[in-house]
Formats: sequence, structure tokens, C-alpha cells
Amino acid sequence: MTEDEVYSYIRRFLTARHDKLYTQAQLAQRAHITQAMLARFELCRANPTLKFLHNLAEALEMEMTIELKPKSEYDDFFKELLARESEFR
Repeated sequence: MTEDEVYSYIRRFLTARHDKLYTQAQLAQRAHITQAMLARFELCRANPTLKFLHNLAEALEMEMTIELKPKSEYDDFFKELLARESEFR
């Protein structure tokens, strides 16, 4: 997982918190975590457990899914192609 992907997931949680107008303290209480833990997570300074993420998702009335699947032999090829897309414009 790239850093951009990690930041994208964190932004989803942060956006959901802002959409619900929850403060960090309010969300932390709903998710049964400390406000300090939530702050570190939102600043990308934590390695959260699945339980932590699940608790946040539940508190935000979101569904969290994890998908594990075999990697296609073409995955790296398509990632490289997308990364070089601007060269073809």
C-alpha cells in the first residue's frame, strides 16, 4: 500500500467526522478510544489495529470491508501504465 493510499483512507474517516460535525472528543467517545489516539491517527502518526478502524467506522455509521484476493500478474503492469499516463497525452 502506498502512502497516498494510506492518506486516502485517513481522509475518508476525517471527512466523515467533519460531515457528522463530531469533534475528536465526541468521536473518540463513540468509538471507545482516546482523543489522543484519534488525533495521532488523523495526523498519520499511528498504525491503527483493525479493531480501532472498525470502532471508528461503527461510530461514524460506516461499513468497513477488507478484501483479500490473489494478485494478478498484470497488476504491476497496469499500475506502471497508469503512472506513465501523462506521457501519452
